[in-house]
Amino acid sequence: MHLVVSLEPFVTISDLVQELKGASSFEANKRLNRQALEWQRG
Repeated sequence: MHLVVSLEPFVTISDLVQELKGASSFEANKRLNRQALEWQRG
C-alpha cells in the first residue's frame, strides 16, 4: 500500500502508523461482523 500524507510537525510516523493500523482493523472487523483481525501476543 502506498499513501501520501501531510503531517503536522508534532505527529510522529509511529503514531500515524498506529492510528492507521487501528482504524483499518476496526473497520475490517466491523464490515466482516466478527473479530477477524486482532493484535497477537508477544
